[in-house]
Amino acid sequence: MGSVLMLLLFSGCQISAQEPQEDPQEDPQELKREVKTDMARGRYEQAANSLEKLIAEDDQYVDYFFTLADARFMNAQMPEAIKAYDKSIEMQPVLKPRCWQRGLAYYFNDQFKLGKEQFEVHQTVNSQDVENSVWHLLCNSRLVGVDEARKSMIPIRGDQRVPMPEVLEMFAGTGSIEKVLQAATKNSSASGSRRDNQLYYAHLYIGLFHDMNGDTQKARESMTEAVAVNPISKSQLMGSVADVYLRLHDPENRN
Repeated sequence: MGSVLMLLLFSGCQISAQEPQEDPQEDPQELKREVKTDMARGRYEQAANSLEKLIAEDDQYVDYFFTLADARFMNAQMPEAIKAYDKSIEMQPVLKPRCWQRGLAYYFNDQFKLGKEQFEVHQTVNSQDVENSVWHLLCNSRLVGVDEARKSMIPIRGDQRVPMPEVLEMFAGTGSIEKVLQAATKNSSASGSRRDNQLYYAHLYIGLFHDMNGDTQKARESMTEAVAVNPISKSQLMGSVADVYLRLHDPENRN
């Protein structure tokens, strides 16, 4: 989404209430290197296992829990992801409004009321993000229906990322799938990775639009197209969403 919560795990700066324990069973620096490599290669279960070992040695680092939450999310393990996000917020309450990732996990775990509330509080720190408005609508539509949810859709005017204005109009019912795709492909001068990024987000949100309207078959088709063009690093959570959707909605896609 537009506002990315920067993790501390790989920056060399950590938050701790106490010094790490002496004589750890495994070298924590090596474990952290393994986490970084595994996340970048999409080996989320291995990354989570290394993070669990780090936490077992010292459970005072909030970045361990937050990165564990991301790894669990990207491995389509929503209850476990939510548990780790909750622990992160318990340790550092300032994270709560910034933790849009937890809102996505709530949505995929069918906890729509909690998801709606998370996107509402995220709006207080990230007020011009189309994606936040869309995920809020996705949650609320499951609670009150699409037409009623659109009446309380969060208005966004300052997000000009391609193709976000057209995505917002599509979800609001004033635009179309065709306009989203046209916006994502119209700039012929865009570099290959930039164009693929625009197409990824176009297909991702078209898939979620189909999902909101109850057409899971078309949603899976759009998510499959998103995965095919996805240029985003495997360590970035938004780049995993289309694949996560497929895994959660089609058992054949589970690893």
